[in-house]
Amino acid sequence: MKKQNILLTLGLSLTAASLITEKVLEKNDKPLVAYGQKVRVFGKYISTEIIGNGEHVIVLYPGACETSPILSYRPLAKLLANYFTVITYEPFGYGDSDLTDYERTVDNLSDELHETMRRLGYNKYSIGMHSAGGIVGMDLANKYPEEVESCLLLDTTVVEITNYTNTLPLEKLSGYSIKLMNALGISRVLSKTGRLLPKVNGYTYTKEEQDQYLKCSIQNAYSRNMQEELDEVNHNLKYMKDKKYPDSIPVCIFVSTTTDKMLTKLGAPNNTWIKAHEKLSTHPLSKMFIIDGSHYLHHDYPEDIANDYSEWFKQVI
Repeated sequence: MKKQNILLTLGLSLTAASLITEKVLEKNDKPLVAYGQKVRVFGKYISTEIIGNGEHVIVLYPGACETSPILSYRPLAKLLANYFTVITYEPFGYGDSDLTDYERTVDNLSDELHETMRRLGYNKYSIGMHSAGGIVGMDLANKYPEEVESCLLLDTTVVEITNYTNTLPLEKLSGYSIKLMNALGISRVLSKTGRLLPKVNGYTYTKEEQDQYLKCSIQNAYSRNMQEELDEVNHNLKYMKDKKYPDSIPVCIFVSTTTDKMLTKLGAPNNTWIKAHEKLSTHPLSKMFIIDGSHYLHHDYPEDIANDYSEWFKQVI
């Protein structure tokens, strides 16, 4: 018992020391240097990054709770910029965008994206989206089909997952874990070793990008808007039930076998994830790529995705 008390005291002391040290270091940190192009939307500022000068435009929308969509998408965006004008979008509460008091419903999220594109002067574009961002992209495509040329789906969330799993508690736990890592200084250590940013095949993040990501993580990780968005996930999925992409919009879909197998382990019939994506579009030129990779396919195979999507786009548009 005495040994347990000593270990507990030692653990608490180390934790307290870590918290104090991190607070001192954080106080000496320079604030996050604004990055990207700011767009005023509904009274607040959205952060975007625009690269490339292609005739056709694609906007990239992130999955839920992505610390810095601009940095996370940058490897793929740079590859797509060989063919398109690429806009990476950071929703309110993400990256370097402001916080907002508007509810985080899918209707509001898609309207904010649409208004951003309008203010940037684009009235014709494609939408690339990852994970839960697929709900937002599909909603925008249904509300403004005349503006959307095509859709690029990167293992996007489908309504069918609600029948077999509720990932909301795990996503919230992940968010609070990031906050704890920041408080204990773990994020700072990972940043120094280059392991805070995601590992992307064929791309090495610069020290400046690592520093930017660390500052984003410390200052904005799991923001109020991200928490509110997670609270709306189940409602947003019900809102999108039985919806698909408009018949006029071709869709290029990249699906992960790993995600499909994970859903099967949770009790879903074989290939539920893949079959659910097949039903999202009835356009005759829509195409699906089934890839042996993680949920973050755009980190595993950025070059393949950029090339395959670009070749497909040339054939359908």
